[in-house]
Amino acid sequence: MYKICKTCGKKVEIPVTTTQFDELLNWRQSPRKLTEIAPSLSAGLREMFISGICPDCWDVLIGDEADAGEE
Repeated sequence: MYKICKTCGKKVEIPVTTTQFDELLNWRQSPRKLTEIAPSLSAGLREMFISGICPDCWDVLIGDEADAGEE
């Protein structure tokens, strides 16, 4: 499965099984959480489904704010 980043336009491959693919197509209407449907996906790839922002852009846009809170 591939998703296109809304920020940079990069095509990101998201490795999923056929069953996960079918569930991910309609995950917003599903009672199951994204982490239950595809537990093997990294947080960055799960965020790609939620916001449409790839992990690289997320780090650029939000990374500094998230890092500041860890100090």
